[in-house]
Amino acid sequence: MAAFLFFSQLFFLTIAAFIAPIGSSRAPLTSAAVRDPELVVQEVQRSLNMSRRRLGYLSCGTGNPIDDCWRCDPDWADNRQRLADCAIGFGKNAIGGKDGEIYVVTDSGDDDPVNPKPGTLRYAVIQEEPLWIIFKRDMVIQLKEELIMNSHKTIDGRGASVHISGGPCITIQYVTNIIIHGVHIHDCKQGGNAYVRDSQGTTGGARCRTATGCPSSAAATSGSTTARCPTATTASSTPFTDPPRSPFPTTT
Repeated sequence: MAAFLFFSQLFFLTIAAFIAPIGSSRAPLTSAAVRDPELVVQEVQRSLNMSRRRLGYLSCGTGNPIDDCWRCDPDWADNRQRLADCAIGFGKNAIGGKDGEIYVVTDSGDDDPVNPKPGTLRYAVIQEEPLWIIFKRDMVIQLKEELIMNSHKTIDGRGASVHISGGPCITIQYVTNIIIHGVHIHDCKQGGNAYVRDSQGTTGGARCRTATGCPSSAAATSGSTTARCPTATTASSTPFTDPPRSPFPTTT
């Protein structure tokens, strides 16, 4: 499943960006289908109606059931991970980075999509362990290349005004348990052919992305990485070179 998040309306993003395997438990990625999708739709509608009925002049409610789940708690910032219990709809089982460490984004830069700096959003989303990602201050993040998410991550923009705009945006593909909340994602632009790191390990992993959005995995074993980067017209073998390290060999 791939999800390309190009949303500008926070309400829609809040509802849509809880991504989890569809099944009876909060388990690893599965292809199981919802037995009765109409029941899920009805549950969402009931939740919306209940939130709207609670609206009032002095109410802390918003009419958005996910926001209403946490917004009325004055201590929400001390219990951010409670947001994982607030989802509705097809992604209601998503736990994101719940029970993981809090990671604070302090750097809005995105200078190196292959070797991102600690403190950046990209560095956080490629980690293997669950992370709950928050932001130290208001910031506008202009991504150099698309942001490829790893599993079990929450991007939580509450408490800051965070915009991802003016460049490629977010790709959620072949991963599970992703929550994105309170982030403005807009004015996205298509990226070109590029290598983008999508995991972190002994040697790391990188994925070749093309202007057509076609992924090509790069194997990372014993310090050497090989990759094929197809273009719109041909699929030829291309060496992947990471400047701070030795050049990676080309294979056919």
